[in-house]
Order: sequence, then C-alpha cells, then structure tokens
Amino acid sequence: MATEAAMTVDELNAAMAIGADAARAAHDDGVSALGLGEMGIGNTTAAAALLAALTDRPAAETIGRGTGIDDAGLERKRLTIDRAITLHRQRMPGARETLRCFGGLEIAAIAAAAREAARLGLAVVADGFISTVAVLAALRIVADASDAGLHELSSALFFAHRSAERGHVLALQACDAFAGCDARPLLDLGMRLGEGSGAALAMPILRAAAVVMTEMATFASAEISAGDRATDHLA
Repeated sequence: MATEAAMTVDELNAAMAIGADAARAAHDDGVSALGLGEMGIGNTTAAAALLAALTDRPAAETIGRGTGIDDAGLERKRLTIDRAITLHRQRMPGARETLRCFGGLEIAAIAAAAREAARLGLAVVADGFISTVAVLAALRIVADASDAGLHELSSALFFAHRSAERGHVLALQACDAFAGCDARPLLDLGMRLGEGSGAALAMPILRAAAVVMTEMATFASAEISAGDRATDHLA
C-alpha cells in the first residue's frame, strides 16, 4: 500500500464477494448472530492506515503495537502509513476506493460480510480493532451509495470488546457517529488481538439479553400489581 493500491478492483470485488457469501452461508445454516474476527500478519497496519484515511486523522493516533513491536517498529509503522496516505490521497473519492487502496483482503471480506448479514436480518458482532475498522468501512461504503440499508446495518451492529490497540476507541467513535449505531463495547478485558475470541465471549451476553427481553415475566403476566401491593403495605 505504500507503493501502489493494496488491491486491484477485481481483487476487492472478489474479497467482498467471499465475505457476502460467508454471511449468506451462515444465514442458511440458521445462524442468528454473526461474529466477525480475523487472523493475520501486518493487518493492524492496514487497519490503522484505513482508519486514518476514513477519519482524516494522523497515523500517530491510529497505530498501536499490534503483536508487540518496539518503539522503532512503531515509528516504521507510522512512516509507512504516512507514505501510503500521501500516495493515495488524490485517489480516494469514496470509502470503497479507500478500502481498495489500503486493504487488506480480509478487511474487505469482513466489511461485505457485515453488510450482507445485516441485510439478511442477522445480528453482527464485531470483534476488536480490525473488525471494527472493517465495519466502519462498510458503514461508509453504504452511506456513499445513499443505500437505504444504512439504518439496517447500523442497527444490526454490536461491538464485542474494547481493544488495547490505540486506534480502537477512535474507530468506535467513528462508528457511533452513524445514526442508530450504538458502538459501546460490551467487554473491556485489556485484549489486544483477539482473532475473534472477543466476539465469542460476547455471544452469551447477547443471548442472555435476548432471553430477558423475550421470556422474562412482567408484572402483568405474573398477575402482580405493584401499585396495589405498595398501597396496601403503606395502609
């Protein structure tokens, strides 16, 4: 990405098709909540670059140590992202092209999976930093297209945990700016790179919340009148 666009148009389209296909396969298997995670090498750099470009923030605010690089490595990471942004600044008319310039394939797939899952009525659970940036890209792409599905996507999103990566708070804030999107993370466990484990940990919380909303007895269904009993007690 520091010398040319990370993906060709065909590569971007193929990656997004794979993500959308995965969401449809999950839906066909009866999945109701789709967790989005990833595993890769170097993709915190791609995610930090994409976040910087989408939010117009300096790389110094979006980069983190990823797998644990030292100060010198962190500076190389910042310089790489700065070079990439300088190279592509005039080529980013919208979020889709921005995603193509900075990558990566898995981020594009996650973005498309989030959009397709929401369209199919699934809850979408973003894992951590990289998945959240992918979801932000999806929100921006849908918004650029003036797609009526923007509310559909924003209201389907849940954010599993707050990553220890520096840029994650910024990514969450950017997602939260979309109407209907509540980007408050469910967990804050000091995790940095969860590879999807944060989304898995959040699933029982969402399941419990759904049970409380749909199956817990109300005062009326239990034939309890709180007002009358309180009055009787006071009398």
